Amino acid sequence: MSTLAGQLDDYLRLRRGLGFQLGQHGSVLPGFVAYAAANGAEAVTVELAVTWARLPVGIKPITADFRLSEVRGFARYLHAIDPAHEVPPPGLLGVPRRRPTPCIYTPGQIAEILRGTQRLQPPLRAATYRTLLGLLAATGMRLGEATALTRADVDLAEGMVTVRHAKLRPDTPRSLAPVGHRCPPCLRRHAGPALPHPAGRSVLRVRHRAGPAAGRG
Repeated sequence: MSTLAGQLDDYLRLRRGLGFQLGQHGSVLPGFVAYAAANGAEAVTVELAVTWARLPVGIKPITADFRLSEVRGFARYLHAIDPAHEVPPPGLLGVPRRRPTPCIYTPGQIAEILRGTQRLQPPLRAATYRTLLGLLAATGMRLGEATALTRADVDLAEGMVTVRHAKLRPDTPRSLAPVGHRCPPCLRRHAGPALPHPAGRSVLRVRHRAGPAAGRG
């Protein structure tokens, strides 16, 4: 095993020990270490990292930027141990990123979408999508938060949904604000009487409960 390979094992073990899930670090960084070993490199250099990040020829710029960012985190760790390791500066292979323009649905459009789910088959699929889309519309929660809900997270009597978000710190819980329209009838039927909102709208209350620390690294 090369020196860099052993240091990579220590780096990944340290990050996981701190609670990070690391995302693709575990699969991307070994490729860089293997490339360094094949080229006889015992230390990370900016040139080595950039050359590897751009492989193979024709790779998308955004992918090269992502690969270089993975090496950057590892290089910071190594530089703290041995200054001979170079840390690629941020933005070196950066590409402009434009967020797509969000589509804001009106209450009427949301109601039409919910009615459209009734045409899905089998009936269980129709009920599932109607409830899922209704939750998103009534609470503003993220899709991943909604699909991760379990029966224990839903209090039908109180109209309360507890969202467990792994990236929230335990000391910084947050509540989702209503998105500005009435709670869909499908949720009112299943959740009981809707809770009053100061502006006069009916909404479901949502609270967040933080889980173990997590991150992409």
